[in-house]
Amino acid sequence: KTVVTEIITMGLIDFKNLPGSGHLNLSMGILCCVGGFAGYAKARSLMSLAAGNMVGISFLLSASAISKGQHKEGHMLGCSSGVLLAYTMGQRLGSGKMMPKLLVGLGATTAAYNGVKAAQWWN
Repeated sequence: KTVVTEIITMGLIDFKNLPGSGHLNLSMGILCCVGGFAGYAKARSLMSLAAGNMVGISFLLSASAISKGQHKEGHMLGCSSGVLLAYTMGQRLGSGKMMPKLLVGLGATTAAYNGVKAAQWWN
C-alpha cells in the first residue's frame, strides 16, 4: 500500500462532500504522487520520489480539509503547495525538458486559483 491509497481508503477525503473547488487539489495530489513514482521508475531518482510525494500529499491534505468544510485552510495549503511546486520546478527550467515547464505552469495556476479561493473564504 502507498500513502495515497491510505489517504483515500482511510476516509481522509470525504468524496461525497468534496466541492468543485477541491477537485483541482485532489487531481494535483494524485498527479504529483504518480509523477514522483514515475521519476523514480524511469531514472531511479529518490529526489523525484520524495519531492513528488511530499507535494502530492500536501495537495491531498488540502483536498481533505476542503472536503471537511475547512475551506480557508485547505485553499491556503493548496496555494502554498502550488507555490512550492512552481518554485522547485522553476529551478529546473534551464534543463530544456518539457516537464519542468508544464509543472511550473500547473503549480502557478493552482497557487493562483487557491489564493483567490482562500481570499473568498477569509472572514
